[in-house]
Amino acid sequence: MARRLFFVAIVVLAACGAASTSPTTLESEKPAASQPFLIGAFVGANVHDWGDLAGMGSDSISCIHAICDDLSKMGMNSVWVTGFAPFYAEEPLMGSWLDAGQILGLKIVIEGSGEPWCIPRLPVEQADEVLLKTREEIVPAWQSIARTYGKHPALLAYSPVEEIGDNIELGENHTVRALAEVGRGIARIDTVHPTVTIHIASWHSVAVEEARLRNISSSRGGLGALVFDLYLFSHPIPEWSDVVDQKLSVTPEEIPSKYLDFLERYVVLGEERGEPGKPVPVWIMAQAYGSNWIRKIDGKIVSKPNSRFPNAAEMRFQIWAAALAGAKAIYFFQYHSTPPPSEANQAELPEWEEGFGIRRLDGSPTEMHESLAAAIRSIRPHLDLLGRVRIDGPMEREGNILSRKFRDPVSGKLYIIHLNSSLTEKATGSIGALAAGDGRIVEIGP
Repeated sequence: MARRLFFVAIVVLAACGAASTSPTTLESEKPAASQPFLIGAFVGANVHDWGDLAGMGSDSISCIHAICDDLSKMGMNSVWVTGFAPFYAEEPLMGSWLDAGQILGLKIVIEGSGEPWCIPRLPVEQADEVLLKTREEIVPAWQSIARTYGKHPALLAYSPVEEIGDNIELGENHTVRALAEVGRGIARIDTVHPTVTIHIASWHSVAVEEARLRNISSSRGGLGALVFDLYLFSHPIPEWSDVVDQKLSVTPEEIPSKYLDFLERYVVLGEERGEPGKPVPVWIMAQAYGSNWIRKIDGKIVSKPNSRFPNAAEMRFQIWAAALAGAKAIYFFQYHSTPPPSEANQAELPEWEEGFGIRRLDGSPTEMHESLAAAIRSIRPHLDLLGRVRIDGPMEREGNILSRKFRDPVSGKLYIIHLNSSLTEKATGSIGALAAGDGRIVEIGP
């Protein structure tokens, strides 16, 4: 995933079409009436051969199982797997991830990163080329994947292109059309699992992506999920304003309100695009990484902190704020750290980013590993309930404590989710005390 600061990304999932009569390798699993609230991580598909996390396994397969085991023990129930491409992770590894996910209770998003499993992002002047390649090469490739893995119990979604919309000048309507082509092609084989991509807009151009989303389907019910990602925790570099656009930055005090504002914005959009009583669910790609920006200046390598690790309170806040706003999933970018360019490439490059995830390159955990696991433990007992409940009232405030009512459509019971919106101070209210960034769910009756 390309590095970007304070960008909103919207993930669109759409699946429609005739039922498949093609054979598949595993027995079909129909989706449950409601999915549990999903918590997962963004992971590279072949981290062993990439050199990343090699210490977690002696080969790619053992490494995949070790990663899935680790995510499961952290309390996660899903994983977003990127990087499927002939030069990096061949198709059989899709099956390896799905098999490991099934064993360890993880739902898997499969994302392509190279031909024939990735829609090329080209300027609008090459729209016809993109659409032709999509119809002739990419759709058949994903249909083959759907025939092979479409009924695997661990499959959650297909992703034929990772990001759309981070460059407004590029023009992306043709890429959205190509995505729709792939989605329709997959749906002729697999009507259960959606096709997914990420639409990105910065603070100042989010309205462009909102409009693009609204135009994807002319009728209600055309979307399967809306997901945005928001990476809030940074070290701005004023003297390197070309690395990070300073007008995109927010102060630490603004982070809670900005985060919740964007969540609310897309929850409303999901309600607009859903069927009556069935809003399109909102998912989030949240921050679990830090990075340094490295630049050559007068022949010397200069490194400056760019993004920072979220602390324990910020990890709690990202998860509980998602639940309070009514989102249905949160993924953390990223599980693995990013290998630096080779020495030969460094000799040619003027600058690059050094990224650190939940685990380091040698497989050892960063401090985010335990803080994220602890944050998940506080909400893990409620994932089934959070997957079912629907918003039943506006957000209310008592000091720093934000609260909202939710109703369980199965039992009819009413619940309140509380969140301490302060990232630095304990909050005390009528519900008692909440640590910084922490949340609580309370049953209040029928």
